[in-house]
Amino acid sequence: MIQTTRDFASCLRASKASADARRRLERRLARRLGGLFGDVARQVLAELERRGAVPASDMIRRAILAPFADMGEAFAEAVAERAGDALQVGADELLTDARRILRGRIDFPEAITLPDAVATRLREHVFEASARTLDRLTGNVMQTLDGAYREGLGIREAMDALRGDFRQMRDFELQRVARTEIHSAAADGAFATERELGVEYHQWWTALDDRVRDGSTGSADHVSLHGQIVRVGDTFENGLQYPGDRTGPLEEWINCRCRAVPYLMPRGKAAPAGRSWFSESELVDVE
Repeated sequence: MIQTTRDFASCLRASKASADARRRLERRLARRLGGLFGDVARQVLAELERRGAVPASDMIRRAILAPFADMGEAFAEAVAERAGDALQVGADELLTDARRILRGRIDFPEAITLPDAVATRLREHVFEASARTLDRLTGNVMQTLDGAYREGLGIREAMDALRGDFRQMRDFELQRVARTEIHSAAADGAFATERELGVEYHQWWTALDDRVRDGSTGSADHVSLHGQIVRVGDTFENGLQYPGDRTGPLEEWINCRCRAVPYLMPRGKAAPAGRSWFSESELVDVE
């Protein structure tokens, strides 16, 4: 790569440090959401046991699952709090990267204060996404109760089936929510910071491990995106403006751990004409 070996190594160290900061926020959020779901699970199971039979009607099932709806605001607030922390983490990460890579090219502030509109948009997204998540999970439990009734299961068997649902939510669904929301919020903060600083180009960086999606299990291939360059505000080859951009296809950003790193266009080089995205090897010479 044209950036110096020292810059490359520094960015790798910074990437690992930022990943650690994000993982800490993920763990905190997952624990908080797990606690909320644990309370809901106990309430739902206690109510089902109190009724003594698997309900036949959707109306009664919804009454049993009322704790899901009651949890909605607390769930969204928990996500919003940690996502707000991640927003600033992403801003700080980008400022650190930009100082290292673009030193001497732009003036840097001591710290980044993001516009209020960025936090407002994040909060709106969190509340909408949290409502969709809870609706989906409630629907899954409704299906379990419906299946238990149709199969003629007893109350204990139905409760065991629900416990399986709740374990899946705790061990997989909530972990995915935490990972996706924290990473995307950090990416939002980084992108907003690039805008504030006037960064011209950035480069797609993967986590450089065997968990990076390579297209073998779906349409998203981030291995091939590593090192791809675009002008800030343009889209990468996969349609995202930056890793974690939730305006793009779901499979491109859910559970994604990639990040954007500012790119310093070498003197005497320019982007190839007519290309929205390109690699370093495709840069052209200019006078």
